[in-house]
Amino acid sequence: MISSIFVCHGGPTLIVEKHKYTDFLKDLRKKLAPKAVVIFTAHWESEIACLL
Repeated sequence: MISSIFVCHGGPTLIVEKHKYTDFLKDLRKKLAPKAVVIFTAHWESEIACLL
């Protein structure tokens, strides 16, 4: 089995913020050096409108 980790993206401003969580993510990136990244999202765009 391949090791996996869940990392929450936080929010849209996370990329420009500086705090303990962003420091942790930067250190994690250096330690893991992943061979692949899988992204799951609940955000999508659709041309079909849902009318309820």
